[in-house]
Amino acid sequence: MKKIALILFLSSLSFAFAQESSDFDKISSESKKPGAAENPKPDEKPKAKSNVAAPPAFKGPNLIHMPTAQPLQKDILDFRFNHRFGNANASLYDFLGLDNGANTQLALDYGITDKLSAGFSRISAFKTYEARTKYFLLPQTDSFPVSIALNGVVGVETEKQTLNLGPYIVPPTTGSTATDEYIKRKFNQYELSYSDRTSYLASILISRRFGEIFSLEVSPMFVHRNFVKSNLSNDRFGLDIGGKVRLNKSFSFIFEMIFTQKRDYKGDNYATADQQGYGNLNNLTPNDINTTYNKSTDLTYVYARNVTFDKPIPYYNVPLSFGLNYDTGGHIYSVFVTNTRALAQTQLLRGADFDYKNREWTIGFNINRFFSFAKEISEDDF
Repeated sequence: MKKIALILFLSSLSFAFAQESSDFDKISSESKKPGAAENPKPDEKPKAKSNVAAPPAFKGPNLIHMPTAQPLQKDILDFRFNHRFGNANASLYDFLGLDNGANTQLALDYGITDKLSAGFSRISAFKTYEARTKYFLLPQTDSFPVSIALNGVVGVETEKQTLNLGPYIVPPTTGSTATDEYIKRKFNQYELSYSDRTSYLASILISRRFGEIFSLEVSPMFVHRNFVKSNLSNDRFGLDIGGKVRLNKSFSFIFEMIFTQKRDYKGDNYATADQQGYGNLNNLTPNDINTTYNKSTDLTYVYARNVTFDKPIPYYNVPLSFGLNYDTGGHIYSVFVTNTRALAQTQLLRGADFDYKNREWTIGFNINRFFSFAKEISEDDF
């Protein structure tokens, strides 16, 4: 499956077709042939409607988390700053999470052609770097219902990460404290390599404009991670659904949610998470039952510990975000409420940090600033 992600990522780089006009708002009228009569002859068939592209479903190349199908025009540079605060449920003392540690992203995307763009970003969480490309395949027209684009991303988490191994092993002492600690780490921890911390994403961006008010995007996603925790698959499929409701010329209500069949569980080890119970009572292990609670009178206690007080394995939540979008032409500002602090596209399918049911959420904002390196394009055109 890793090859599929790489092929989709590289395939968009291979497309370099002729530019299309970026003016979606004007409809050209059919030219008349010289000398032709104004009224068509009775036996003359009417001409077919011209295949005119519809206005874009989304003004910017990004929504809240994922990119939109809208292409970045040739010689346009998109500088993007994204910010996610901490848990707003912490307390008013932390000013609704604004005082807590934030996750930020700095990103640059450049339009190579009117259809092909490439970008690079740096995210503070796990000190992640991502390279990406997007290719615009088809626009929405009067004869084709949606706009389609391909999106591919490669991400590397450069922060050192270790995984605790179990059961814990205590090797014989060597007489040196430093040496003993080093040996313990080698026996009980695994340090992830750069290859382990590399992930790939491929997605198909499908958007549709429903009149002047509502636009919708549906994006099937595929992520491959070179290394995952126990009892998780390296490959994961998901579906991103986002939309925009236009309020007036500048303001829009935006929303986005990301679904996947299985998200990451909380904790480093599945076996440890599976042993958790309510009231700080962990499940009894088979060894505990065989050696200590092996009498018939202990059956009720064993059932209570391992069944009644058993705590389901905690998983991360479905990412759900909603807020306002403000478009000024050269800038696009977005402010929203979300339950996920993830910014890297390759990390979105892992799940959301916070749970709305527990009144956990955070505030986020995105800022897009567009720069034109094409003399014939002004800020009002993108």
